[in-house]
Amino acid sequence: MGCRTVDVTDLEIATAATTEAGERTTLVISGVKAQQPDVLRVVNLHFIKTTKQIKQYVGRTYTKFPAEFMQAIDDLQLTDPEVPECPDSYQDVFAMEEWKMDLKDYRVKAVEYTAF
Repeated sequence: MGCRTVDVTDLEIATAATTEAGERTTLVISGVKAQQPDVLRVVNLHFIKTTKQIKQYVGRTYTKFPAEFMQAIDDLQLTDPEVPECPDSYQDVFAMEEWKMDLKDYRVKAVEYTAF
């Protein structure tokens, strides 16, 4: 089976109907008939290209935590940062200073996440 390229820029996808003809399924899009795998391949490539362009834009625009935002585009979900737990003992200076740094990172991340 040969692979055809179908240009979807001129097609209206609003009127899509599928018909069964024996074992092959044909997809009709605004009067243009194309084999279903060809159309799906083109639409999938278009989706991948658009997603890649959005990720590049996010990587350029958001300078803080770009990796988390780009991953959120792939997952279609942005997980909120977790609040660091306060150390049990206030006597441990190292643990307290580490908690302060984690809390500062959390606050910066929370502000950036709300702006995204």
